[in-house]
Amino acid sequence: MLVLMALSAGCLPSSCQRTASRAVSSADSLSRQIAAATAHDTLQLDGILHGDETRQLRWPRTVLFGVSGQVLVSDAQRNSLFTFGADQTLDAEVTWPGASVPYLVGLMGDTAIVFSPGTRQIDHVVRGAAVRTVSTPDTLPPSALQYVAATRSLTYLKAAGKDMNPFVAILDAATGTIRNHRLLTGSVWRHAGPLRVWGDSLLSLSGFFPVVDVMTPSLDGPQDSLVLVGFDSPMLARTYAFAHGEGRGAPLLMSSAAAAGPFLFVLNIRPGWLQVDVYLADGHLTRILLQPQPGYNRDFYPIDLAARQSGDSLYHLAVAVVQPEPQVQLYSWHATLPGAPQ
Repeated sequence: MLVLMALSAGCLPSSCQRTASRAVSSADSLSRQIAAATAHDTLQLDGILHGDETRQLRWPRTVLFGVSGQVLVSDAQRNSLFTFGADQTLDAEVTWPGASVPYLVGLMGDTAIVFSPGTRQIDHVVRGAAVRTVSTPDTLPPSALQYVAATRSLTYLKAAGKDMNPFVAILDAATGTIRNHRLLTGSVWRHAGPLRVWGDSLLSLSGFFPVVDVMTPSLDGPQDSLVLVGFDSPMLARTYAFAHGEGRGAPLLMSSAAAAGPFLFVLNIRPGWLQVDVYLADGHLTRILLQPQPGYNRDFYPIDLAARQSGDSLYHLAVAVVQPEPQVQLYSWHATLPGAPQ
């Protein structure tokens, strides 16, 4: 399926070929020790979204919170956009010409900005219709992975592929042409992952390595690589082996992340249960969040995460799950730790 290929050219923890070696890098070994000593909190389940009798989620690809507590979900099989009210009831399902594996990349008031990798178009969807459409550059290789993030004033594109140098660019909002860009070093594996805006920084994530590239909004300032210190995964040995030339694909470690308040919430892919790692701006792990009563289910596959701060220390999370049953799970977490105002 195109959506799965676009997300991860690698493999999931439950499906990757097992490797006999348990070796990990020294940095990953230290992170594993930090994770083992980090406190765990249990998320509170607040609801589960499916749709209604006639409009059911089939493949909830991305999820975002609206300004008034609504939940917006793009469905990659229905090629549509669902809007759920703050009361968790389905308000509307919207379709529009050209939607292909739609991916929510930003909100501007009541306007949802949606990127369709299948048609390489960015649509501004408001009140049930696409009111403006911009295409990404047609000079990119057909096989290139593309990721988009949008704010009120800027639209960003990241592209990575085997036959090109990975880069992040600012697109002209009217024409889609590249206004400014910054080259990224490393392979497509290093840069295959979404873009996120966090305060005055642009984050370029990797689904396959626990490293985040941090850039200024203009792309003209300094660039830093932020290592997620404390990230642990059962697949780190497989990552280490791949980095040393063994195996045909890297394992998917984290499928999404979302910023809210002083925290970066990272969706840590586990073979069986929901785990969200909470990082501070310096990249250090400060809490591990788990679903209530976690248990093993090798088919469990969460694909996207949204986060919203409510008040000083209350956070709401929305998690898009595609297997074993397509749904969006809603959680809340009360932060009682350094860095969270009480």
